[in-house]
Amino acid sequence: LVEAGWNGGAGFRALCGGESLPRDLADDVLRRVGTLWNMYGPTETTIWSSLDRLESGTEPICIGRPIANTDIYILDRHGEPVPVGVPGEIFIGGEGVAIGYHARPELTAQRFVADRLSGRPGARLYAHRDIGPDGKPLPVLLNKRIIVAGEDMVDARTTVDQNGLPAV
Repeated sequence: LVEAGWNGGAGFRALCGGESLPRDLADDVLRRVGTLWNMYGPTETTIWSSLDRLESGTEPICIGRPIANTDIYILDRHGEPVPVGVPGEIFIGGEGVAIGYHARPELTAQRFVADRLSGRPGARLYAHRDIGPDGKPLPVLLNKRIIVAGEDMVDARTTVDQNGLPAV
């Protein structure tokens, strides 16, 4: 929209989700809207799991705080919460967590694990595999990945030429 010359207006609320939002683009959008929210979350947890209202400036863009009925934990490789500021894997729990992958019991068992932190019987966490340091609000992600059907395909150093792929 910015590249197309859209001017927006103070009455607009913008929600950004699906990909990381660069600071310069956020500032461009903020000049065109009344409010801008960064939304974070994978499909396996009903798309959006956290949000952060953005302001103009130089602060890093955060993934924000969990939405209602959602828990987000930063855990070490043993499933223990990390100290504030220490990187760990993002685990998401709560009512939006899916029951698993269709016809993929092995992957479901790897990614959907028992939630022993919430105290809710039968609760599960989704192991997202995104990495971030602990803190409130949650900071920007420290890794970037492409995930297809629950599988990591490539990391941020890889470029994919999609022009030759008929299904894309």
